[in-house]
Amino acid sequence: MTKQQLTERIGYNDETVDAVRDLNASDKGFFRITKTYFSGLGMHGSVNDAMVFGYYGTSSYSSFNNLNYIKFLMAVDLVSPEIIETDTRWSLGLLGHPALSTFAGEKYVLTDDPVPFQTSDDYEFMKTYGTKYLFRNRLALSFGLTFRQYLPEALFLELSPDAKAQALLLAVVLANESVPDRTALKQLTLNELKQQTAGTSVGDVIAERRSTGLNPRSFAQTRMEGTLNLEERSILVVQTPFDPGWRAYQDGRPVPIFKVDFGLLGAAVDRGQHTVELRYRPPFLFAGAAISLVSLLALAAGIRRWPRLPLPS
Repeated sequence: MTKQQLTERIGYNDETVDAVRDLNASDKGFFRITKTYFSGLGMHGSVNDAMVFGYYGTSSYSSFNNLNYIKFLMAVDLVSPEIIETDTRWSLGLLGHPALSTFAGEKYVLTDDPVPFQTSDDYEFMKTYGTKYLFRNRLALSFGLTFRQYLPEALFLELSPDAKAQALLLAVVLANESVPDRTALKQLTLNELKQQTAGTSVGDVIAERRSTGLNPRSFAQTRMEGTLNLEERSILVVQTPFDPGWRAYQDGRPVPIFKVDFGLLGAAVDRGQHTVELRYRPPFLFAGAAISLVSLLALAAGIRRWPRLPLPS
């Protein structure tokens, strides 16, 4: 960039700065933004805009993107097996897929093409920032959804892309070995799924997800807390990639975590009203610290016992 470009409203100094600043000031909860344009001035689209501007999105670039997130994207047909090497590094996430974005916690859309959102009943216009338009998703869901019914992974993979997006709002997807006590859940057949999809309006599905979703109290990168009120034992699906460093607690009591929806974070929650807390700690943190401490002690002992050479005269 040139010195002059640093003061112009282009690149990473465009109207996105103002929009994200206003949203962070007015909305203290967790939300994701779908940004339909790229701010970077390079020849390739800047899929790390969320990191640059300080908001949560679904796209990302990394030579080593989270494997469980990639598995989720592959399951919903957004990463192609034919060009997997490229798609796993330059991941557009859920861009262009409103139903999946809603499932993932999209609350706002920032776009330079307002027409598709102006013509949709699911989005409400909020404000204009120069040539950019801000919309709110009327179907926005909380960060943390609960389900009392599930689909086996093999059955989910037989669905069309559109049916998969609808199914994620109706049931959690489980592997055969995922949940030891999943007998408390109802397993859906393909016919039952089709009946529920055809017989239930989108509004009713959203209302149910909201009524049983996690009510957040606090949110940080490595710790989040909220309350739930459930009529039956359910699976909590947190729309973030599974990682063994996560720990889940129900009313202060540890509960097991497991992989759901091919790569997202899940935990089983009992019926009733509960406080749920999720904490993240890097795997092997204590083991690594212990090894480092022992190494430092050995180094200190070696230095103390090492023969000292006489100073030159």
